Amino acid sequence: MQEFIIQTNDPQSQSSNTPNDPATQQQDSGIPYDNSQPFNVRDAADDKSRLLVIILISTLTVLLFTIVFVSYLHFSNETALIAENPDDNILGAETNDNEVAMIVNIPDEFKDTFFYTDTYNIFSYQIDKEQSTQITDLSKDITSRIHSFQLINEDYIGFMICDLEAVGNSCKVFIHNLKSNNSELIDEINGDIDNIVWIDEASYLVSEYNPVKNTIEINLLRKDEPRMIAQIPGSNISREWFIEDSSILEASPDKSSFLYINTSSNNGFNFNVYIYNLEGELLGSIEDATQPSWIDDENIAFRQYSNKKAGYIYIFNLDTKQTSKLDNSVEAAYDPKSAGQLVAFWEKSSIASTYIYDVDKKNFTLIEEKTAFPVWLSNDEVILSRIRECNENECKEQYSIEYETQFTVESYIVKNVHSGYTKEIDIRNKYLENGIVTWVESL
Repeated sequence: MQEFIIQTNDPQSQSSNTPNDPATQQQDSGIPYDNSQPFNVRDAADDKSRLLVIILISTLTVLLFTIVFVSYLHFSNETALIAENPDDNILGAETNDNEVAMIVNIPDEFKDTFFYTDTYNIFSYQIDKEQSTQITDLSKDITSRIHSFQLINEDYIGFMICDLEAVGNSCKVFIHNLKSNNSELIDEINGDIDNIVWIDEASYLVSEYNPVKNTIEINLLRKDEPRMIAQIPGSNISREWFIEDSSILEASPDKSSFLYINTSSNNGFNFNVYIYNLEGELLGSIEDATQPSWIDDENIAFRQYSNKKAGYIYIFNLDTKQTSKLDNSVEAAYDPKSAGQLVAFWEKSSIASTYIYDVDKKNFTLIEEKTAFPVWLSNDEVILSRIRECNENECKEQYSIEYETQFTVESYIVKNVHSGYTKEIDIRNKYLENGIVTWVESL
């Protein structure tokens, strides 16, 4: 920072500002004072007034320069902060933990870490260190891919590998111990597997198609007691994917219930969300909905699929069985994701942008333009995909996300939604396209 030296005029140090005192004139100039000249009292008083005015002006000048200098320093510091955090206080100051019910408790080792896959192995990435680490050591079978993976708790990651060329999908279920860094095969499943979600390291839910009953069965599998929880009308009729589709099996934050949707089941169109507890009791259903996500144990955010409400984000309450539209919700909103009472989603009117809705405060905030696919890293940070419009030779694969949106992912960032601080994620794009798992996302 440059140092500024402000030169000021000290009224006591300058002879021009000295009052017209005869004794002083005689002492300073050495010219004898003529006592024969009359002494004018009014002139003396005027000189004293001038002196006071000069002193006052000089003092005000020094004060003004001081204020300007201090303001400059303050502005310089603020400018430096803005340069580092251009969207400072996007959602306002962070709130005390005791004031909000939205805080997600995150173990220290997962506060700056997420997991991803190249479809053959699972990796961790530490954002502060910009370091990627392979945590599984699986053979790269040319026909087998990691179907899904989940951070179960502080000790375990669960994942499922399926043989894409096997008749009826042959899948293997593993858990990986993060402390010992060992993977254990715990089950093999044959059938038309849809989704899997872990309740804990010893139990998980699997949805699969039953061709005899023409239903989707959701089974709770434990090492000692597998049992069917729910049967949902459905079929294995597949069709081409489009942007409103979703296939989700997701446990509630307290793991006492789960939601399920597969929009391509039931003759190809089933835009209904089903919510069950682990005893098999149907707790509720949401019609004409897609892309659901738990906010807490009682509320689910979702995108309305069709009719005049289509494209807006709504919240379904399990207690009242009522839905409510997010206040001032933007149209063409997709993929709501929650961290407590904050709901992130992206919208596509022209090029995509990411918004956050505060359920408690009932207000929307634009977080970042030209981004999509938000994933919560913590209560304050969200991982975003930076996007750009496709060139004329890109995005030609029909029914892909790029084809549907006509934009492509360029890079990834993590952004603090309160301070606006943004950091680049140094990973090749295609890896993160296979999914990002964080502690918040696994709740």
